[in-house]
Amino acid sequence: MKNLKVLFLTVFLLAITICSAQYEQSTTQYPSDGIRFLTKANFDTHVGNPRIIVVIEFWAGWNRANQCTFLKKLSGCKVYRIDTEASPALSGRFGISVVPTIIIFDGEKAAEKFEGNLSFQLPENVDKKEVQKAVDKIVGEKFQ
Repeated sequence: MKNLKVLFLTVFLLAITICSAQYEQSTTQYPSDGIRFLTKANFDTHVGNPRIIVVIEFWAGWNRANQCTFLKKLSGCKVYRIDTEASPALSGRFGISVVPTIIIFDGEKAAEKFEGNLSFQLPENVDKKEVQKAVDKIVGEKFQ
């Protein structure tokens, strides 16, 4: 009886792992603002090029109201989004514990990190200017 319980638990955990991996690979859809999602499967394809600055917003589906809508207006970089629930491995890799969190990558290196309750949609919010300023600084240092 004990072996049967262990076998059942093993099969159950394996099924969850497989379903999670399949879900993660399938979540590359474009939201309404056109920012593409990254997953564990395509992350290395889009992040790590030393000639391209990448800005990634880590967010959660239950927190759609706090998507950083200004990101599509950033210049001098590529912008992507990662769903922390669909890609827990990437969230763990970068120590994401708060959504939204924005990380600016210079090649493979996380150069800047902005996290917390940032309310980026508000036009008077200075944080979006800080993100653009950080992108401009990295671009300027890299391509002078």
